[in-house]
Amino acid sequence: MFIANYVFPSDPNYIENFAAGTHKFNSEPWLRTFNNFKLLFDDGYFGEHPMGGLYDQSLGDFANGLAAMQIIGSWVIPVYREMNPNLNFSFFPLPVNDSGEPAHDAIFESELGMGISANSDYQEQALMFFDYFYTPDVYEQFVMGKKGFSTLTDVDIIFDDSVIYMTENYVNTGRMLPYVSRVWPAGMDLALYKETQEMLMGVKTPAEALDALDKHHADNS
Repeated sequence: MFIANYVFPSDPNYIENFAAGTHKFNSEPWLRTFNNFKLLFDDGYFGEHPMGGLYDQSLGDFANGLAAMQIIGSWVIPVYREMNPNLNFSFFPLPVNDSGEPAHDAIFESELGMGISANSDYQEQALMFFDYFYTPDVYEQFVMGKKGFSTLTDVDIIFDDSVIYMTENYVNTGRMLPYVSRVWPAGMDLALYKETQEMLMGVKTPAEALDALDKHHADNS
C-alpha cells in the first residue's frame, strides 16, 4: 500500500522500469515506506509483541473481537464467516498519504489472466473456452466462489457485505494499483520479509535493509 501510492503518481510504468533495473530499493519512495512502516510499529499500532504471533492466531483474534484491525485481503472472508458468522466488519485501504497529498488508492490483485500460446494447436478451442468462461453468468459464479473482485467492466459483483465500500469507492471508480512484487525474481518475497523484520526490530536501519534487498534483487535477476 505504501510503496504503490508513493511511486505510481510519478511513474505510471514503475513496475516495468523496476524490473528493468531503472529503479532501486534504496531510493526515496522505499525509504519513505520503511520509515513510515517503522513509525507505525514503534508507536504500537500492531499491538503488543507483534513478532510473536501466528497467522492463524491473528485471524482468530480478529474474528472473535480481540483485534480491532488486520492488514489482510478478501480471501479471508470465508474464514471470518466460519469463525464468527455474526462478525460485523469491512475493508478499507490503509491511509498512507500525507496532509495535502492526493487521496490514496488501493492495491488489488487481478482475479485471472488467460493467454494462448502462439504455437498452440488448439487456439480455436481455447478461444471458445474463453468466450464461455467470460460470459457474465459463468464469470460471476467464479468470482463469487473465489471471493474476488471482478475485472470485467460489465460484471459488477458484491460477493460479501464487507466489500461494499471497496467495490463502490475503488473498484468501480478505477482507483486500483497493482502489486509491485509481480516482477520480482524468485525468493524476493522471503528476502523482503526478512529485511523488513530486521528493520522493524532495529537490527538494521531502513537504508541497510534496502541495500540488502538491492543486492538480493541483483543476484537473482
